[in-house]
Amino acid sequence: MRKAAILAVFIFLTLLPAPVQARTNLIYSLYQIELLSLEDTNVLVTETIKYLNLDQTISLSIQKRIPARMVENIQVVDETGPLSFSSRSLDNFTEITFSTRWIETGREYTIRISYVLTKWAKVAGGSYIVSFWGLKEFDFDCQQFLIKVYGPPGYVPFLCDLSATSFRSPPSFLYSTTISRGRSFAGLTAIFSKRTFYSISLDYEINADVRNLSLDVILVNPYVEWQFSSLVSADPMPSEVFFDKDGNLHGVFKFVNPEEVFRLRIQLFFDVSVYDPEITSENVEGIFEIPPELAEFLLPTEWWPCDNPTILSIVEQMTQMESNSFLLASAIMKFVEDKLSYQQQEVRRGVFWSLESGIGDCSEYTDLFITLARASGLPARALYGWAYTTENFSPHAFAEIYLPMVGWQPVDPSWGDSHGDYFCRLDSSHIVRSRRGVNDSESWINVKYVGKSVQISEKVSEVKILSPAEAAQLYVQSARTHLEIARNLARENRELLAKISEAELELALAEIALNFDATVHHAKRSVELSNEVIRAWKPETQFRQLWILLVVGSFLFGVLCSIVSFKSRKRKGRRYRTSCL
Repeated sequence: MRKAAILAVFIFLTLLPAPVQARTNLIYSLYQIELLSLEDTNVLVTETIKYLNLDQTISLSIQKRIPARMVENIQVVDETGPLSFSSRSLDNFTEITFSTRWIETGREYTIRISYVLTKWAKVAGGSYIVSFWGLKEFDFDCQQFLIKVYGPPGYVPFLCDLSATSFRSPPSFLYSTTISRGRSFAGLTAIFSKRTFYSISLDYEINADVRNLSLDVILVNPYVEWQFSSLVSADPMPSEVFFDKDGNLHGVFKFVNPEEVFRLRIQLFFDVSVYDPEITSENVEGIFEIPPELAEFLLPTEWWPCDNPTILSIVEQMTQMESNSFLLASAIMKFVEDKLSYQQQEVRRGVFWSLESGIGDCSEYTDLFITLARASGLPARALYGWAYTTENFSPHAFAEIYLPMVGWQPVDPSWGDSHGDYFCRLDSSHIVRSRRGVNDSESWINVKYVGKSVQISEKVSEVKILSPAEAAQLYVQSARTHLEIARNLARENRELLAKISEAELELALAEIALNFDATVHHAKRSVELSNEVIRAWKPETQFRQLWILLVVGSFLFGVLCSIVSFKSRKRKGRRYRTSCL
């Protein structure tokens, strides 16, 4: 009779549907999964399962499948000690089989299954991504289902595809719910991000048989709030430098002698932070609070035709429903995400093509967002640079929008569509090289020459994620480079020479600093002072000076001619008068 009172239950906790079970009054009082990030992208998984038996004394035979082949350090224990188990690796998963001890009526029984997933997490630039697979068709009701994901030290929780609570210390996400018998858990992906230092080397090759080749290249935009950027080196060095109206630092490289191939190498440095000011609609005012000096970021352009009737009809309903700038911008981003499906394009297509086709890449997402934002009365502009994914490092476009009370905020419509919440927040896998608002071109290059035609190629020859020590060295080297450029511009300007002296002092302090923070502080300040000199020396200033010299020269030439004419008139008066008729 005792044997008849024992019910053996066979449970599958796998990705695959479990077979039909005999009815039992067994429930999960707790099903907890913890994922702890280790070194080298390894992840320690600990599953704590508490069974509550409301019926007969039972023993469970459990077969668990883990969708990974590289599984190490498997342990199975209960309240009294280790349980014997067997494991085997199959095509694309690892299978663990074991039996529990007897679970008495009215008692809770706890087991813990732990294992290490080797090379499980993924790294994308400054982001660290941890995922957990789905669990299909729970065998019993689960009163409390918890999943905790811990990121590596030094990172901050940035994004989770479930409505999880985030914690900064330690960096983690916590998701909690209840799951009924027969229901499933779809899985979870958590993204952690941290301040990241990048060195990016660019190689340019110009194939041409021309003369007086002038290559205008956007180097960096040093006025992006969440990152520092600078020129480390250039070979050859630029002949001219200037800032445009969007705050981009340009280098002009001149090749006078005709050659078949011109080559240029540039090294850039970026210090990118995680940007998440936690803005809500309560922090932002209405669209009627836009400062008048931002009017140029509301104007229509070739690529942002915000005055087009089709565009205006789209935003009309949005503006009638939302007067809060944050909610209106959020509605525009959702419209773009819903309207377009991501598909890589060979060329920039434009907003009308993307609206009609319903597809586009980051350029189309960005152009459509900016166009709709400007049409609705919200200033918007574009950001161009690169982005890291788990697959590659590639050029990327996204946007900035101005919200009253909180200022310019980044938004990434294409990543918001595929990755999650990138509205007024950004991870450190986004690198900004240029900003465009007055000018709507997404190109980083402009070329002038005398001859037939040229072919220009730009290649990212090296991308390196730096340690703090390596970053400190590039901070100092950048300060030297920017100072060298600024010195050449400020030779005879007393006001600018005073800033040069300040920049030299800051560089000297950076070179003798004893720690990373001090080195960065002084080197960054030196670069800022040098950039102030460069910004004060615009091409327009040079042209204005040339114009003044031309006017003064013309006046002096006229005076000289008058003197000569007067003397000539005294000697050859008739001839002079005749020549003037």
